[in-house]
Amino acid sequence: MSIAVHNASSQEGNDTLVYLLTCGAGTETYSIYGHSALRIVYAEKKQDLVYNWGVFDFETPNFAWKFAKGRLDYMLAVEKIQSFLQVYILKEICLLQRLNLSETETAKLISLVMKICSLKILNTGMTFSMMIARPG
Repeated sequence: MSIAVHNASSQEGNDTLVYLLTCGAGTETYSIYGHSALRIVYAEKKQDLVYNWGVFDFETPNFAWKFAKGRLDYMLAVEKIQSFLQVYILKEICLLQRLNLSETETAKLISLVMKICSLKILNTGMTFSMMIARPG
């Protein structure tokens, strides 16, 4: 696996860092378009977590058809960075782009992520629900 890291400088004084994780396309049906997730490093709490909105149940009946039609149910998984990267280590390329956010923008983004984590969002043809791999 190849990991490229790009840094932006405006978060230097911020104890919480935000990254966009972008992973390359794979050969499986679900991975042909690549994958993205949000990484938030909470320095004060010593937590490095990934918020992954692209998780689904492989046992879903008619998985490939539902995926192709945009009818697959997705879940949000919150997991440690090491767990997320292990999934991609054998087959994918990941780019970690540190986002150029002020402390205020970082706080707003985290607030929005926490709000999303507390909701089940129903969208036309697509259901998002929550699955948490408890860090710790």
